[in-house]
Amino acid sequence: MRNFDPDDIKSAVSVQDAVACYCGLHPARNGRVPCPFHNGQDNNLAFFGNDDYHGDGNDHYYCFVCGASGDVIKFVQQMFNCNFMTACQTLNNDFGLGLVIDREPTEEEKRQAFLKRKKKEEMYAFMEQARKWKEFNREKYELLYITCDILLAQYNPNKLGKISPLWVWATHNIAAAEYEYNKYR
Repeated sequence: MRNFDPDDIKSAVSVQDAVACYCGLHPARNGRVPCPFHNGQDNNLAFFGNDDYHGDGNDHYYCFVCGASGDVIKFVQQMFNCNFMTACQTLNNDFGLGLVIDREPTEEEKRQAFLKRKKKEEMYAFMEQARKWKEFNREKYELLYITCDILLAQYNPNKLGKISPLWVWATHNIAAAEYEYNKYR
């Protein structure tokens, strides 16, 4: 049974940091390094941040030659041919994370871990609400823009021969609707 959250390691140590620490490799201009798993000479190991690759919020690596891939813990497992717990302990020790991995945590450590998890869950809930709010506003202003565009076309004074109040309303609101829509895109 694990007494720690592996996401704490993944959020504290990037794959690029681990590659630099254990292999001494730093990304070239294209953001890649030679793959340490097949001893490649070309920059075939790519890094994908946050949601680019797996969509789980953690960064990952992928070799376009040998297919090696994973997160920072998987990198250490492959690099040192060790199990999950050993990889976590290695990262914890080498990067000074201060996580309790190799023993049963004290009551205070359990309480702190619970509070940290609760705070993290609250943050994710807040981020989801913010995403929904942004999406709602984007859709609202998109609809307003489309409505203004349709009204401008249908009530065009050149076609009707007179100025409609709906056309006037649309001319006054279309710029603001477009601005707001682009702001939330």
